[in-house]
Amino acid sequence: MNIIFVIGVLLVFQTFQSAETNKSNGSNNATQSPWDQFHTWLNLICTIFSLWETIKGILSSWW
Repeated sequence: MNIIFVIGVLLVFQTFQSAETNKSNGSNNATQSPWDQFHTWLNLICTIFSLWETIKGILSSWW
């Protein structure tokens, strides 16, 4: 159960890091290509999913 927690934290950390670099890189061009938008949504869904899995792992390890 702790392994899942660590993987979830790493995934979230990596996603936030890539979101930060995307923000700094994309500040000069405001328009996103459809592929970039798809990638952003995919990152968001993966972040939410890994957060949910992490929370589930914490709760199940408590009870």
